[in-house]
Amino acid sequence: MKPFHARVSAQALWTRLLIVPLLLCSVLLPAGNYANAATIAAGTSDVMEHATASHPTAQQLDLSTVTNGSSSHSATQATDAPIINSRPITTEQQQLSFPQDFWIEQDIVALPQDRVLFVDRLTGDIYLNDLQTGSNLWSHQYEHIYSYRALPSSGKLVLIIQNKQHLQKLVLGSKGETLSTFNYPASLLGSLSDHQLSSYQISWSAPLQQGEKERIAIQQQDEVRIYESPWKKPLRTYKLKALQNHTLKDIHSTHMEYQSDRLVIQYAAGSLMQTEQIFEMLNTSSTSYHGKVVEIPWNLQSDFQLENGQAVIYSYSTKHPPLGPNGATSYPIYRRYDVASGKLLVEKTYVFKAQEPLWTTEYSNGQLLLSDRDEDRMSLYDKQGKELWQLPQLSDDIRLRLIKYENKLLYLLIETKDRQFKLVKQPLI
Repeated sequence: MKPFHARVSAQALWTRLLIVPLLLCSVLLPAGNYANAATIAAGTSDVMEHATASHPTAQQLDLSTVTNGSSSHSATQATDAPIINSRPITTEQQQLSFPQDFWIEQDIVALPQDRVLFVDRLTGDIYLNDLQTGSNLWSHQYEHIYSYRALPSSGKLVLIIQNKQHLQKLVLGSKGETLSTFNYPASLLGSLSDHQLSSYQISWSAPLQQGEKERIAIQQQDEVRIYESPWKKPLRTYKLKALQNHTLKDIHSTHMEYQSDRLVIQYAAGSLMQTEQIFEMLNTSSTSYHGKVVEIPWNLQSDFQLENGQAVIYSYSTKHPPLGPNGATSYPIYRRYDVASGKLLVEKTYVFKAQEPLWTTEYSNGQLLLSDRDEDRMSLYDKQGKELWQLPQLSDDIRLRLIKYENKLLYLLIETKDRQFKLVKQPLI
């Protein structure tokens, strides 16, 4: 997910959606089991499953063959598996249309029954789409979306939004209908020292166990406050170490996720045209600070998801030096941390052959998609960093997003230069 302040306002365009099932004649063998990356928390009446979005990329695509490959990647706690050849034999297209303006730089949440949720927090746009038909099932627009949680077992969606200077919680049904609305006390937003949207983060957490209360986390400057009903005063307040200890003046939060006493904040820092991504993980189960600060190598871009109490951080580079990384260096492209303890569980590193490497990463439902532009290759990894497949790189007139890999089908969303969109379903069997 890109920081909100870096986003460009969308023009009102009607766009076309093409679904491209790529049928492959294959002899590929399955290389492992692929887990659903939903966070499950039992609430008062529903089983709450949280799926988060993957970050936007500017990736390009050439839909040709799937190549065999043995990996030369450098990895810690991750072992690559062999890949067997496969090649496409046909391409079919069906032209459909989106009913509203659509931009590829927004959150993507893969849901059960081939549904996909598109959320643009900055503009407040939200869509639910059917992957089988490409049709838009419903859509809404709000002033601003702070936080959202999909509850796939019930088909419900919880949104924390801004509505006429009020902080609201909405619960939507499977057809997009509003089931309930709750206005938080005005004192929650009134406690902020700066009301610019880029100056603070808000995230909602569902109850973890029966009888527990839902919570709201509000972060601004070097402080994060935890609230629960009746929402009058903070339950807990923490001073953030990343902002207190960092020497750079230009540092600010860009994203926060909160789930059942596990909280992760992403910061962007900069100095003399150099940039750094920083992550702070907190265990909010006690009143004292229990956290860990993780710094990403300079000039790498990064995003994260909070998944089953684990922080999934994936990094990429779309800039040439001096603002980007140099080749022949091992870069961390994927890390998985236990938020409660701060322990590093999995790390996947990669040595790029190009002197000025460019690559992107996408994460969804337990899979990481790495696109190495210089090697004209994409690699799909499981959540342990094990390589599952290699595919060819894509052409220069296309940007790409990973929707999911499920039942041996790779679902991709691509955008062409003329703002046509295609849903690509590529079998990997």
